Amino acid sequence: MNNDSIPSSAPAQASPEEPHPPTTSQGQSDAPAGETTGASASEKPVILTSAQKRAQAQTKKKHEFINYLMNNLDLIIYSELCILYYME
Repeated sequence: MNNDSIPSSAPAQASPEEPHPPTTSQGQSDAPAGETTGASASEKPVILTSAQKRAQAQTKKKHEFINYLMNNLDLIIYSELCILYYME
C-alpha cells in the first residue's frame, strides 16, 4: 500500500472465515508498541453478526455441493471410460 493521507478506495473486508485485528492506515495494530496483552488475537472469542453467520453457512453449503458435484462427475467419467474399454 502507499502512505497517502487520502485513501484511494475503501479497505477490503475480511472474509468471515479469517477475522483480522483492526489496523491503522500504515498496517500497524491499534495497540501501543510497548503494550502486550496476556491473550493473543487467535485466543479471543470471535463474535459474528447474523449476516456473517449466514455467509459462513452459505459458503459451507456451496463447498459441500461443489464437492458432491465433482465426485458425481468423476464417477460419470470413470463409468464412461469403463464402458468404452469394454466396448472395444
